[in-house]
Amino acid sequence: GGGHQIVAQGPRAEEVMGEDSILRAVRGGKVYASLPERARQLISRGAFHKKVLETSARARLVYHDERYPALREASEEGEYYAEVKRQSLARQSLFPYHLHRFRVTPFQYYRDMLKDLLKRDKPFSTLPNFTAADMVAVLGIGRDEFVPLVQACKAKRLLWKVNRESAIRDQLPGEPVDLMVEPWWVLRPASSPSVSSQQEDLLEEEAKLLASISSRGSATIDSLPSSHQRAWRSLYRRGLVAVDVPIAEDDCIAVPPLEGFVSNKDGAGEDGDPVETLLYGMFFAASARTTIGELAAVLGAPTVEVREAASVACRLGFARRTTQERRASVSSAMASARGGVDLATTPTASGSDILADHPLASPPLEDTASSAGPKGIAFVVDTEVTATLMMGSLLKDQRHAVTLFEAGKLSGRLAVRELLDELSRVPSVGEGEIQFLIDQIQSLRLVLDLVCAAEAEGGCQADGQPPEIDILRYEVLADLPPSTLNRMLSQHYFLVAFMARLPMPLLKCPISREGPVVHGFPSEAAAMPWLRLLLWEQVQSGLTSLVLPKGWQLRRLPSIFGHDDRLLVEFWPEDGGRSQDESVVVHASSALGVLNHTLLRSAVLVQRIAKESVEGDTGELVTKEVALPLRDGDEGLGGHEDVRSVSERYGLSQCAGYLTMLRTGPGTSDWKVKGVQFGIPLHSLELCGEVCRRCEGAAALSWNSLSGFRDTMLRLRGDLEEIWTRYGNGGHSQREGEGEATSYLPSAPVAFDGTSLRPWSDAEEIWTVELAAETRGAPAAPAKEEEAQPPPLIVL
Repeated sequence: GGGHQIVAQGPRAEEVMGEDSILRAVRGGKVYASLPERARQLISRGAFHKKVLETSARARLVYHDERYPALREASEEGEYYAEVKRQSLARQSLFPYHLHRFRVTPFQYYRDMLKDLLKRDKPFSTLPNFTAADMVAVLGIGRDEFVPLVQACKAKRLLWKVNRESAIRDQLPGEPVDLMVEPWWVLRPASSPSVSSQQEDLLEEEAKLLASISSRGSATIDSLPSSHQRAWRSLYRRGLVAVDVPIAEDDCIAVPPLEGFVSNKDGAGEDGDPVETLLYGMFFAASARTTIGELAAVLGAPTVEVREAASVACRLGFARRTTQERRASVSSAMASARGGVDLATTPTASGSDILADHPLASPPLEDTASSAGPKGIAFVVDTEVTATLMMGSLLKDQRHAVTLFEAGKLSGRLAVRELLDELSRVPSVGEGEIQFLIDQIQSLRLVLDLVCAAEAEGGCQADGQPPEIDILRYEVLADLPPSTLNRMLSQHYFLVAFMARLPMPLLKCPISREGPVVHGFPSEAAAMPWLRLLLWEQVQSGLTSLVLPKGWQLRRLPSIFGHDDRLLVEFWPEDGGRSQDESVVVHASSALGVLNHTLLRSAVLVQRIAKESVEGDTGELVTKEVALPLRDGDEGLGGHEDVRSVSERYGLSQCAGYLTMLRTGPGTSDWKVKGVQFGIPLHSLELCGEVCRRCEGAAALSWNSLSGFRDTMLRLRGDLEEIWTRYGNGGHSQREGEGEATSYLPSAPVAFDGTSLRPWSDAEEIWTVELAAETRGAPAAPAKEEEAQPPPLIVL
């Protein structure tokens, strides 16, 4: 802003101000004379102007924007736009459609990019995804056309070796292909230097249309008479008119299943095209009833940049404008509140009135609450499920899978129902590993049927509108900053259901009073062994166990275990990640060495199990899964005393997921709760079917059940925080800031004797105190090799 201070870091000009500082100074309206005196002593006017030119061109700022006087002071307009072109082509960025005075047409720009690609003998796959898609739209050259183009160039063998540019020139397209347009798109006179020479041989109708557009400044395509439709396309091919896709702050967009998407390489990132970075974020966070202004707030990006990205998405056909749908939705909600006056029947702006600062701008949509439109339901899957959907041998229509993979979201009831229809065509029987993939697809179909049934019940929205249904990809959610993630989920959804057994670390989106109801782990701590210890403590029944912090060492086997026992040693997830081997079963007689070796790299949970707990032939644990939600009258393990006790405490009659029970003896009741998985399982078709049937029978996803379920999960989250605070590093983060990582490691030994949980007091106090103090703070810097100390000894 205006108060920005630029601090010199060294004597060299390039060290005085970095690119970010220069850009902040330009956007803050600073010119050289307004820099701090010390900065002006260390960087000359010429050096400053050169850095302003380079940095502004990289950000592709508008030259004549009154907010950037330093840009006009640093260079002439022609020099600046030449630098924009040079940098954009070098980075293979999208054409800068927002620069109306950019004296190059999209056709010329992509023709030059294609020529450079051929000249350097680079494959088409080196183009970023969105740049490649735009090149296809403008030149008609995609991956399939590029290969024969290269072959034709190389066929001129001698010329290819001596003068590649000549060999390439005759193979390049001579004019742009026909553009697929929407009626509300806008035509304006082009600013290319070749405009005057192209006007000489115009037909009378074309000349009149060009004069009309020039005099008016712009015209929407739907405002032209039918007789002029062919004329404007001719003018476009000649580069005499440009086509704008204006998007206003109160417009809404939705991302349908992607068609024509080019999967090359991701051009987003710190050194990539900022428009492409925004496009990926917008693909994921956009909603048919969320305005561009609201979307910008969710993404934490300037509204004008989100508008530009949305314009590109609509131009490429990867998004569609849904402003009128939102107007109808808001009008319906307001009509309900006002006693039935439907504002949707009143006149609305035409397709041309869609850009606030465009000559054809319309008044903005009335400021209504962002929650006026219905919120939706989201189901979260991981990349493994997405990869299964992308197998062409199983699903013929790949649009939905590609959209889920590339955009991170498949959005809307129609798209989800199309995917359901496609899933229903997958055969139910396969061979080998194919059967597992088929079962996974069938499980997904069961879950989507369940979600659609919950959506069809209605009654969950204030205006009676059915909610939207989205499928989200977990890994894209995990890449979002926690604040952006929670804003996005709260903005779009009242219910978020996760698939079970998602990869670690978990998302930082714990259940809360304000956000959506989460059918998944209520907090990160719930995915740790703390949950098991809590459940055992609540029901006063579980496996005799000992928790040992990382770095501790034992001199002898703890007395709570006998030398004839079998021990299950589980590695404690650290910073949300799991060890490659999650657990190992050892005999107590040989456990000491295993424990001490394991404790050097991980905290552990050691549990005493019975010989019946292990399958003799395979060495696998003998476990059974109990589908949730529980029902009254459940028999077998569903009626087990421990299961019923846990259910009464934490509302497992409303929870989607399953309990894992471990066999602990020969009797039918000799089973103990080993863990809880929240979410809907996709790894087992049988278990998924049972969970879905129970959820449907209990109406677990219905609006009436969500309030009580939220209260129950908030109580579970609170109990977990309490036990974690007692025995772990509760409340202590390892890093500061937005991306802080909370440590869920134990800070001192904890024992469970089969009925109660307590600190393990058989260790010498001095080691307990030192370890607790060390693990509560930030991780200490590694000691020098010669100063390394032996790990603490727990003396019994």
